[in-house]
Amino acid sequence: MDAASFILLACLGLGAAAGDLARSNASASISALSQRHRLARRRAEPTASLRHDVKLQAGPVTQAHGGSATQVHEGPQQAVMPHEGPAMQTQSEEVAASLALSDRLLLAAKSPGIGDDTREMLTALALCTPCHRPERFGEPHDGGYLLCTDSLDSVSTVLSFGVNGFDGFGMDVVEKWGAQLHEYDCTNDKRPAACEGCKGRITFHDQCLRGQQEAAKDDYVTLDDIMQHDVDTTQSQHPGKLLMKMDIEGSEWPVLSQTSSDVLSHFEQAVVEFHWLDQVDKHHIYHKAVDQLAEAGLKPAHLHGNNNEGMALFGEYRVPNVLEVTFARQPAGTSCASGLSYHDAQDSPNNPNFPELALAHLPP
Repeated sequence: MDAASFILLACLGLGAAAGDLARSNASASISALSQRHRLARRRAEPTASLRHDVKLQAGPVTQAHGGSATQVHEGPQQAVMPHEGPAMQTQSEEVAASLALSDRLLLAAKSPGIGDDTREMLTALALCTPCHRPERFGEPHDGGYLLCTDSLDSVSTVLSFGVNGFDGFGMDVVEKWGAQLHEYDCTNDKRPAACEGCKGRITFHDQCLRGQQEAAKDDYVTLDDIMQHDVDTTQSQHPGKLLMKMDIEGSEWPVLSQTSSDVLSHFEQAVVEFHWLDQVDKHHIYHKAVDQLAEAGLKPAHLHGNNNEGMALFGEYRVPNVLEVTFARQPAGTSCASGLSYHDAQDSPNNPNFPELALAHLPP
């Protein structure tokens, strides 16, 4: 199929989708966008024989492995694939063009309007707290997150929820500050390998989190339970600050929305991976979850989209469907800062075979 035919078909398909969107609610547009991004990525993904040559680099790229390179633009970074003749170059250009066309058409297909919960949730996720000294902790790709070290002179304890057999984030925090690390996971009983100098500082719990109002079940505990039994909230024995990392595949919403701001106020920073922002029917829960963090004084300081999923679209606004957020304590008596950058040079794609997602566009 030539480039013109490919783009014509994309236009026709997207045009039909746009017509449907105008007659349906916003969630339909979100699902369509995520599906199109996943489809385009599958087309763009290099074959197994070429995958080891894929690099992710910031800024314009013109060469890879001594040969000419093909660029696929999506946000501040590009996936660079070795040139394998006109066929591969043409296909990659078609994919890039269809992605750009998809975004333009979906933005033009105005939804009937977004609800109050959606708007409030998006507004609450916009950057607020300046992060003057961001530092990456954890794995080079999935499992790595940024903390704002300018407000962390010492750390006493870090709670790491959802480790799935590896926890570079928690280990790095222990190595830097000598903190106590509590890891929680009831779905994978593999203990992460302890780092040098971490022995005696790590406790693994075969437990998962549930919301305070969710039904009790084996191996599930609430954040209130953990704060009462596993953490010295007086910090009398371990002076320093309390951190949390949460990546629990969608359970973060009921957990945070049902945890009091008094409990959350014990944390100096929290890194949360939010899942499935395209589920509009749950935005009243999502809004409550982010609100609880805000009431505890924790506001977004850094955002990064997980590129294993696409973008969720809400009218003129867009946000990664799976979003990593670093919440830092907002200085008392201050309002949200403006003009903060969504991108940091230490950001890295969760999946190194795919390009980074476009930046979020959120209400002011």
